[in-house]
Amino acid sequence: MAKNMTVENFKTSIDRAKNISELASLLKDTEVKFTFLGAKKVSKKAFNQSAALDKIASKALSLIIPFLKDWNFSLQDRHHISFITNKINKYYEKTDRRFKKRNIFTKIFYLIRNIFSWFLQTRKIWDTLTLDIAPAIYYSANQYIETFRRNQLPRRSDKIYKNINLYLKPTIGL
Repeated sequence: MAKNMTVENFKTSIDRAKNISELASLLKDTEVKFTFLGAKKVSKKAFNQSAALDKIASKALSLIIPFLKDWNFSLQDRHHISFITNKINKYYEKTDRRFKKRNIFTKIFYLIRNIFSWFLQTRKIWDTLTLDIAPAIYYSANQYIETFRRNQLPRRSDKIYKNINLYLKPTIGL
């Protein structure tokens, strides 16, 4: 990615990411900032412009949710899902902390933005995916057997999602 890209390229690149591997690659070496007008923006040094955190989370949701249909994804996909979810979660936490330190004008702008984005509920859907469903930490029976060959599949699943038994990684004997 060239350093002299046009202003729209980071946003466009996020929009055009076709899979989680591409999105994970785009999110490497990025940072989040909270603007004066109350926006949460993610920027990448190789690009001149930033993209809205909610837009990135929405794109991530659109790429991750298809994997949850049958919970059948590779270890590489699991790595990318984990990287993306950890990165976006970290950015949400960071901007939540920074919000508390902002001046009154920024807080007002932020609240106005939240009123309009309330209908989209990207953050709520994102939190449901990463905290409740947690595809980065749960394994299907096949994934568990393949990943943790030295361990037997537990008798009871740790969670059930859409009639799929899910398991956490073993605590000993990896």
